[in-house]
Amino acid sequence: MDKQQMSADESLEQDPQGKEVQEVTNEEPLEQDGAKSDAVEQESEETTETKLVDYLAENNKKLEQANEQLKKEVEESYHQFLHAKADFENFRKRNRRETEDRLKYAALPLLEKMLAVLDNFERALAVYDEEKVAPFFYEGVNMVYRQFDDLLKQSGLERIESLSTMFDPAYHHVIGEIEDAEVEPGLVLEEVQVGYKYLERVVRPTQVRISKLPEHKEE
Repeated sequence: MDKQQMSADESLEQDPQGKEVQEVTNEEPLEQDGAKSDAVEQESEETTETKLVDYLAENNKKLEQANEQLKKEVEESYHQFLHAKADFENFRKRNRRETEDRLKYAALPLLEKMLAVLDNFERALAVYDEEKVAPFFYEGVNMVYRQFDDLLKQSGLERIESLSTMFDPAYHHVIGEIEDAEVEPGLVLEEVQVGYKYLERVVRPTQVRISKLPEHKEE
């Protein structure tokens, strides 16, 4: 009985030691697991950081591209704005100029019609025959003609002086040529119908005959 009790006591004494030994033996795997866990966690953090850096770099690249595209669109819009502004300014100037011209030359249609009356006065005076028409009648017509002519001049209508000037297509309309070796070709030698201008605009060009060199006839 005593032996059995002693064996039990020894067993009890050994169990704590065995347990202690077992506990000491199990500490090494726990430390290794902790080290592995730290390594995995560090690797995970590094991977996350790398992904974050890559994401930020990619996102920054996209932002730069979007910014460049936006700058390009802004520049195009600005150029379109300048073009539209210039077009509008040109339209405004052209419209103002056309309005000024309409007001400036508003009397021109009436003056053009009056030229026909003036021409008739000149034709009547040119064919005057004192044997057939009384002088006082001629003087009366001539007085009305001068008054009418003065009225047109005061309105801004001017004769185009053409005789002895060189032919100018802006003011002259050639209806014939006269051979003359003594003058320069293209010189206005004769006015067939008087031309007129109103301010800076030609109302009617002068009908003229100009000089040309004589043609050499073969004998």
